[in-house]
Amino acid sequence: MKKKPLPDQILLESIQNLAVEERFLRAAVLQLLHEVEERRLYSQLGHRSLFRFCQKELGLNEEESYQLVMGMRLRTPELKPPALPLSVSAGGARKPKRRQP
Repeated sequence: MKKKPLPDQILLESIQNLAVEERFLRAAVLQLLHEVEERRLYSQLGHRSLFRFCQKELGLNEEESYQLVMGMRLRTPELKPPALPLSVSAGGARKPKRRQP
């Protein structure tokens, strides 16, 4: 039995919403990784570096570990994940609204 493809609009809304969720999750992971580094929790687990922690504890490969650690270090110290701006209603998913500063 062949799987029926999603309608175009649903597919586009789904990918947009997942991209927003991915950015939120990435920001949250970077914030927590920053905290792990500041507390040096990686060394308490027997790892000589945050890079090795990412490989062994998070199951990331070498490239993913490097990108995550470098991404975290390039961010400002005030890492805060953005509020997850997803709103889903009976009418379907909506594009996130821009937050006012």
